Amino acid sequence: MAVPSDIMLGYGVFYYGAALTTSSLTAIGAVRGGGVFHREPTYRKLALDGDYGYVKGRVEIDEEIDTLTMRAVEFLPASINSFYPAMTSSAGGSVTTLTGNMDIADGDYKKVQFIGKTKGGNAITITVDNALNLGPLNWEFLDKNEVVDELVFTATSLEASTTTPSWKVEFATT
Repeated sequence: MAVPSDIMLGYGVFYYGAALTTSSLTAIGAVRGGGVFHREPTYRKLALDGDYGYVKGRVEIDEEIDTLTMRAVEFLPASINSFYPAMTSSAGGSVTTLTGNMDIADGDYKKVQFIGKTKGGNAITITVDNALNLGPLNWEFLDKNEVVDELVFTATSLEASTTTPSWKVEFATT
């Protein structure tokens, strides 16, 4: 039996850059444990007396939370604040200092992508736009092991188009 060529493979490269740009994105360094694309809509049923469950035409989406998560191993000191909102890095002499602040800046919103492929070699691109890493800064120091931080980039919508999700998945067909 032949292996289907449309099986999505779990390896690829994660990229990030300025939100809503079409210019080239920067590869995120090494990752361990891969990543996850997660779409979680919140459904609400418009129930009427006598209904025994969900009724076609009376189901609404109240909210949708879309995330692209990666587990990063490499952090470049000069660009580390690109992964965390409301943080600033400053280089001075032989030290780069990372500090927090209480404001999320426009530049904190990123476009993040995962580009992988199918068993047949066709590209798969997952893009989450206007994304903020809403995961915590959580560096676990384990003996004889590298720090692996989970970066959870959550899509945000533009104020003028809150009903338009800020993500897409593209499957190359050739």
